[in-house]
Amino acid sequence: MKVEFLPDEAVVTALATQIRATHLTYPLFGLAKKFLEKPEYHRVMLTADVKEGSAAPELFRVGEDGVVTLDRRAAERIAFERNRAALYDEKTEQGEPPKGNFSNVARCRLDGTLLGPTNHHAYQTALRSLYDQRYSRRMPFEHFRREIEVVSDPAEVEKWKEQTRASTTFTVIGSEPPVVLKSLAEVRQHFDDHHLGSMVKTGASFILAGSAARSNPDPALSRAMRSAWEAESRYPGNLVQHVRAGLQKASLQIFKHRKKFVHVSGVRPLAFRHDPDSLVSENVQAILAAIAARPGISRKALAEKILGPTPESPAAPTPVATQETVAEVEPVTTDATTAVTDEPRTEATEPTASAASTTDERKNEVAEPVPIAPEDPHAKAKVALVADLLWLVTSGHVIAFHDGTYDLPPSPVAKPVVAATSPTVAVECTVAPEVTPAPTEDAKIETTILEPGALANAEIATPITEAPIAL
Repeated sequence: MKVEFLPDEAVVTALATQIRATHLTYPLFGLAKKFLEKPEYHRVMLTADVKEGSAAPELFRVGEDGVVTLDRRAAERIAFERNRAALYDEKTEQGEPPKGNFSNVARCRLDGTLLGPTNHHAYQTALRSLYDQRYSRRMPFEHFRREIEVVSDPAEVEKWKEQTRASTTFTVIGSEPPVVLKSLAEVRQHFDDHHLGSMVKTGASFILAGSAARSNPDPALSRAMRSAWEAESRYPGNLVQHVRAGLQKASLQIFKHRKKFVHVSGVRPLAFRHDPDSLVSENVQAILAAIAARPGISRKALAEKILGPTPESPAAPTPVATQETVAEVEPVTTDATTAVTDEPRTEATEPTASAASTTDERKNEVAEPVPIAPEDPHAKAKVALVADLLWLVTSGHVIAFHDGTYDLPPSPVAKPVVAATSPTVAVECTVAPEVTPAPTEDAKIETTILEPGALANAEIATPITEAPIAL
């Protein structure tokens, strides 16, 4: 059985949108491992491996997105149990106990279930039903029959009679006229005749959701998927191919940086070429020089390299409260009804002009202008640094990695120029033209966009640890 893991398409789309919005660069192999962490991030494709000289095993699937098993009977039983309540209405009524003289009753040693006397008409049906529901996957039917014993205890006989008083009927939902089935065996037969063909599918390959794969009941397939998951977690060579195809479909850039690790980003790396005719700010030149001198520099180190250490703001002196200052900050009453006057007021009395003017004067005295702090030159330099760095990152001149470090795309090395030489002419002798040597491996651009087949031999990058991406 061949087991292959596929990334969920919706998760790939969301991941591509986030990478494009953040302008960050992530290791491709680290992203592929993220798809194995949660079952809702991936799907599992099971394919029957056809070997020469042997027939390919058949796979049976329950429903459109259900479990997959190698046992047809197990698939039929799962389909019946999962859909019985939706297709049949079960109703239980109490009736009369069975009439007759019964001296013994059959009982299962494994769970103590009473099956009834061996000469009762419902004994064979009860025996087969118990085997199909509980023991069909554990043992053959002949071994199960050896676990049936016959007891002559009158108490057990009476207990069985009391159990058989309950009669259960099943009505087919939506049938006109109503179809009533009197036993579970009839229900199973009706299900096989009318619904089983559309609920169990046979094929050589199926794709399961990650959650369905983890809860798959087939033990052989579960072991195969577990072994494949462990191998893929160590080296996601197969999964990374599908993740790469999905990210490239979303117009993201896949490249190998410094001939080491494969990365993915929304920005194409492009080495900065200084044009003598254009003006480049000193801040941009300082950023490029700092990163070139120290590849993999962090944000904090880059800021300290460009701006220097952060200046500490001096502590403001604590004012000493005096009697004069307390008097100045006392709240001033602005209610016109409490104007300064010695004469009592009645309800019809209006506030005088002198009282209003006195109140306005006190307002003006309290509302003194607040001094505006001078602009911080260090803060302005930080804003300029962020703007210049953002421009360099979005233009591809600086690579911003997911862990907060920065690097430059390697510049292409110019091809060596060979000076032209005049050929020496001699009698009856000719000189072959000189051939320009091909550039060496070091002369190629180190940051290259990978072709579809160039990813198989790539190394695994360091997993995402410091700033994991949220899928």
